[in-house]
Amino acid sequence: MNKRHVDKLCNTIYYEETSTVMNKDRENVMYCLCSNKSFDELVANQSQARLPLNEFFQTFTNCTTTGCGSCVELLTTELADNNLLIHNAD
Repeated sequence: MNKRHVDKLCNTIYYEETSTVMNKDRENVMYCLCSNKSFDELVANQSQARLPLNEFFQTFTNCTTTGCGSCVELLTTELADNNLLIHNAD
């Protein structure tokens, strides 16, 4: 395991480099280690469920209950960018 990979793991959010067989391109996929899911999976879950933000994190990630919470800000931004951010009722 190289230092770059370890540093990213220590920050809980890392990029997994994957190559496609067809064109040999590499793409970066963001992951949440607490849930062991890619951001794409989490966004897809939210697009189906349409949960308020706190409930989204409790249901799909465990970042705020048993996890480290490092993904919270980035995932919130990702949800907002995809028009899936539903604010919690106060």
